[in-house]
Amino acid sequence: MCLTLGLVNARVRAVTDLYLLDASFIFGGAVVLLSGLLSFCVGDTFAMTVFGSFGGFWISWGCLNLDQFGVAQAYADNPEILRNIEGFYLAGWFVFNLIVAVCAVKSTWGLFLLTGFP
Repeated sequence: MCLTLGLVNARVRAVTDLYLLDASFIFGGAVVLLSGLLSFCVGDTFAMTVFGSFGGFWISWGCLNLDQFGVAQAYADNPEILRNIEGFYLAGWFVFNLIVAVCAVKSTWGLFLLTGFP
């Protein structure tokens, strides 16, 4: 998912982010959020926090890019500000992912590789 998001943000081959919405809601959002809830049932609170946050990120990213929420229409007169806001949003998630990756060093290798190499 992160590779796809990076390719869409770089506008590789003129692809827009409309194709990413279904994947962000279903795979990136619901499935990852569900895995966070299942981690809670097992008692792994760190994995619950990581997967719950990542699921929330993908759902919120889909909402930011969905026309029904009106984010793009609010910045229709100045799309550069919208790109700056998206950049700030992704930079904040980068910092969170970096903190989680550092904390995952003491966790399982799978979780560390997930956060270190998305």
